[in-house]
Amino acid sequence: MGSGGRRENSVAQQLPVPHAAGGDAEVAAWPIALRRVLSGYPAAALVLAAHFLIAAASVREKSNTFDELAHITAGYSYWEEHDYGLKLEEINGQLPQRWFALPLLPMKLNFPQDANRWSGSSVWAVGDRFFFELGNDVEKLLYRARCMNVLLSVGLGLLVYVWSRRLFGPGGGMISLLAYVTDPTILANGSMATSDLAAAGFFAASVGSLWRMFHKLSLGNFVCTWLALAGLFLSKTSAVLILPMGATLLIVRLLGRRPLTIGWKGGRTIRHRAAQAGILLGSLLFQAVLVAATIWAFYGFRYAAVSSPDEQADWGDTLTDAGTFGEAIKFAREHRLLPEAYLYGTAFIYQNAQIRSAFLNGDYSVKGWWYFFPYTFLVKTPLPTLAILVLAVAGAVWSWRQSRQVLWGAWQAFYATVPLWILLAVYWTSAINGRLNIGHRHILPTYPAMFILVGAVAHWFHQRGRLQRMMSAAVLVCMLALVGECFATYPDYLAYFNQTVGGAGQGYRHLVDSSLDWGQDLPGLKRWLREHDLDSPGKTSVFLAYFGTASPAYFQIRANELSSSKPRPLVPLDEGVYCISATALQQLYQKPAGRWRTQYEERYQEARKAIRPLQTADPVARWQLIESKGSTYWYQVIGQFEALRLGRLNAFLRQREPDANVGHSILIYRLTANDLREALLEGPVELDEASNSSLAPVGTGSAPSR
Repeated sequence: MGSGGRRENSVAQQLPVPHAAGGDAEVAAWPIALRRVLSGYPAAALVLAAHFLIAAASVREKSNTFDELAHITAGYSYWEEHDYGLKLEEINGQLPQRWFALPLLPMKLNFPQDANRWSGSSVWAVGDRFFFELGNDVEKLLYRARCMNVLLSVGLGLLVYVWSRRLFGPGGGMISLLAYVTDPTILANGSMATSDLAAAGFFAASVGSLWRMFHKLSLGNFVCTWLALAGLFLSKTSAVLILPMGATLLIVRLLGRRPLTIGWKGGRTIRHRAAQAGILLGSLLFQAVLVAATIWAFYGFRYAAVSSPDEQADWGDTLTDAGTFGEAIKFAREHRLLPEAYLYGTAFIYQNAQIRSAFLNGDYSVKGWWYFFPYTFLVKTPLPTLAILVLAVAGAVWSWRQSRQVLWGAWQAFYATVPLWILLAVYWTSAINGRLNIGHRHILPTYPAMFILVGAVAHWFHQRGRLQRMMSAAVLVCMLALVGECFATYPDYLAYFNQTVGGAGQGYRHLVDSSLDWGQDLPGLKRWLREHDLDSPGKTSVFLAYFGTASPAYFQIRANELSSSKPRPLVPLDEGVYCISATALQQLYQKPAGRWRTQYEERYQEARKAIRPLQTADPVARWQLIESKGSTYWYQVIGQFEALRLGRLNAFLRQREPDANVGHSILIYRLTANDLREALLEGPVELDEASNSSLAPVGTGSAPSR
């Protein structure tokens, strides 16, 4: 580890972290003064400032993504309503939501009345009213909330830089930081008001602070650990993974036979492992009490989710067949160990994560695939980053082989980085064995650890020789490629795919939902329609199948919706422009789900026959027909027919390339009368004989908990 001066030496001794490479005297690649300018804290501050500007600007003209509506609505209700009665099926924490809503408080927004009554208080319904029906400035409130998350991303970037710098010197820290700030996954999730990036940051901070506390039990380290753990448990349900992480850290720490220092500036040294174990376990128990107290504080030290005395939270079948986890939640509920709203959100998310519709490379499943996240990592991580990872591993191995004591050097390097390896091992194991395969963002907590370890590539800059110069040049080329790809991808970071699958333009064939299409491109669609003279009445017909929680009407998009969950007259399909969200195209969450199947075709032909009487040209006869069976019956028939018709149309569209796209998430097709005849009347171009039992029965227009 390059020292970078007296300050780095003292920090390394505190961790304790051994130097993995030599000091300044060994660095021959750059002059010392230039190296300090390019990799010092002022340079890091400039890089982080640029990261803030790019991330914030990239979402300036993006509609709210699916979950942002819930997170922002919940956060604002916590501050203004001082209540927790919303059915927060998607959320079990509070910290990110409150953080996002802070700059909204001076706006004095209109909030739905009686929103916190449990009955009928779905956060989605309340959020839709809060965003689009009460006259609030959606663009302003959304942008302010998003900027708060960008600040969290800047803070996490600083953590990556400092941690990597302590391990691998200033050069390694700057390489880690550049890899972090240019990564599309970080830029996408760091600029949306969701809890994923906050959880990633608190995971990294928690394992790091625990590791420090296990070596030096000072007041500062204890408080930092408490705040990191509390932030993690107030951010996301996956926080429970810190328990096996912490246990493994403690075991490795005790096996390491390092002394435990208690106090500040020397303090008292404990060398006996049994005594260390007792002290550290006691500290962790105290931490658990403090974290629980912090959670209670965020809920106003009130157990009941609903403050109204005439209503109670209805748990329904939330804990049915939840196994050991469900029993733990029941125990906590019966003994009121944690607030009811927190327990309900945790239980709901756990239960709904067991069976979820998922899409991967044209396949569908409700149980997921063990290789889902390894695949998303390989196709959504820039190739230059993957190359740097390989160079970092090669650099570390080279450094160890040059050591006089190879095994001891390897152990020292592992011990210095053990929190990162444990975080990666536990989280990846959970992800691979989990069934929640709806978005690449769910492995975001592994990214900070990966970027910190990337700093090991700086080993090549501390060596002399032809091979070392070639490797150093390769690292610089990769870093330049990352910067170039960052600007080339702007502003569509969520839709990024690397060249192994043909880039973002082919992403919809591989992944959907929050890996690509989360409802973010309605403003872009509005611009595209205006640029092509399609946004005024009397022009070419425009049809829309949109996946998301934003409102097309709010963004003044004049289009015929291809499906609706609300009763409406039959919408005829004409030749024109069809705008289809990638998630809608793959029929992931709407019925009929998945590929077009034999039973779907049979139901479609039956629905065509049932709807035919309504298509008579005689208005009197049509009215009499409606009167004979009632409008409710016909609205149901129309809804079923339109859902099947859209499914058959999407099966046709999946066989052809789109004519254009908006942000790679909304696909544009120009269809003629002949195209529509082939798609809807002739033999289906896609027909899967397989059974549909592998797909979840998710209703049209709905989306499950995140």
